[in-house]
Amino acid sequence: MFDKLNTLTLEIAGLHLNLVFYQAKLVFTQNKLTREIKQYYSSFVTQTSRKPNYKIELKEKYYRLISLNRDKTKSYSLIAKTIKPKIIEISYEISIFHFQKILYQVLNYLLFKKQGIMLHCSAVAKEGQAYIFLGKSGAGKSTITRLLKNKYQQIGEDTGIIRKIGNQFYFFQTPFIEAEPPYKKTRDCYHIARLYILKKSKTFKLKENKTSEQTIQFLLEETITEKQYLNKQAKLVTELYAKHKPYILYFDKRSRELIKLLENNSPE
Repeated sequence: MFDKLNTLTLEIAGLHLNLVFYQAKLVFTQNKLTREIKQYYSSFVTQTSRKPNYKIELKEKYYRLISLNRDKTKSYSLIAKTIKPKIIEISYEISIFHFQKILYQVLNYLLFKKQGIMLHCSAVAKEGQAYIFLGKSGAGKSTITRLLKNKYQQIGEDTGIIRKIGNQFYFFQTPFIEAEPPYKKTRDCYHIARLYILKKSKTFKLKENKTSEQTIQFLLEETITEKQYLNKQAKLVTELYAKHKPYILYFDKRSRELIKLLENNSPE
């Protein structure tokens, strides 16, 4: 039997995760992980009476047999254990990075259930509207947010969450630990204004994208998900494309011309 110490609720992409901390004998490891969770995810902590979408219970360590070695000794590993469809137990004796990996898996499950996807993307915001930039590695996703920072709020550099709520699509920040992002992470919700596929160029122009099948396939390739969720999320990506057909954005590093082009927002 475990004694419950306290609870903490994280709000991520409008979804509520209830963290339940139980008393452990090894107080040092308990306090260390608890402190790190509160530190790294402080921007996502909320107070709510709403029923949580998922529960994570943090308890004393336990082991699971993973292999029998040649010398007949046994190897064990500290793991998380799903005890009900929406409840998972984890050990205090994991690192904050292991916790993040578990959180990633839980979030992917919830997005699958709640009309959402995670994308490789960057994003900026203005007046509550999100402008999302997509592209392969090296396309300039981080560069473009820095070029726009004087006129737009940076809200994403590498990943973001998109959810369909009602008939509209919204952008949310991910909670994941990154290397000192140049912006503060929040629980804020942004209505999607436009998606752009980035192309580095010596000229500035916006171009309508008329290759629907190729673009949908590209969006799927940029979706961060588990294989078992892909079919359902492919339908959501198709709906996202229909609602917000991405423009192709050709740009270089001249900030003023880039801002002018986006504010004009007229493709060729």
